Amino acid sequence: MAKIAPCLRPWIVLGLILWLGGCTGSGKEELLAEGVELYGKNNYRGAIVLFKNALDQDPSFYQARFLLADAYLQSGRFDIAEREFRKVAHQAPDYPGLPLKLGELYIQLNRPEEAAGAVTPYLQQHPDDPRALRLLGIARALQGELQEAQHHFRRALAIDPQNSEVQRALADLGDVRLGSEIRDLLLQDRRDFRRADFHYPTPFMAS
Repeated sequence: MAKIAPCLRPWIVLGLILWLGGCTGSGKEELLAEGVELYGKNNYRGAIVLFKNALDQDPSFYQARFLLADAYLQSGRFDIAEREFRKVAHQAPDYPGLPLKLGELYIQLNRPEEAAGAVTPYLQQHPDDPRALRLLGIARALQGELQEAQHHFRRALAIDPQNSEVQRALADLGDVRLGSEIRDLLLQDRRDFRRADFHYPTPFMAS
């Protein structure tokens, strides 16, 4: 039997996902749930396919679009992620978690002013959210406002003393003075931002 080249295997898997989805006639909620399962296994490529299939059935299904945007974000495809997040903001501007994900995206794009602009209004309504405080701290650090960044990190630690990501970010501030160096340190592991640090709303929440 001929062997399948390793470089072709991911595409074959995607083809099977598409074919199986068509054969079973999966509804958008089922496609979304399957996509969430793949996302949880860090299979962002497969999750993207399923989220897109769900949106093909219902373009207004903003829950799927939010997760599609985040899968693109986690895949490092930031331009597409921004486009999809903007669509979510138009369809459901108050969708839970959107400001934090926009903040993360803009930090990855090295646009700290926009990151702060996304996170600050959310933080005004949720002043004790350590995730938002951490993101705002990183944004301020990238802008060179290290004292303010330290203030946000310390607030986050006061709320969540065991938060290792904030502990490391605060320690990093003592080692560097340049925004570019801050960015290299604070973003050296993008997994800090992933689902272990973020609770998604239920995929099937009411509109």
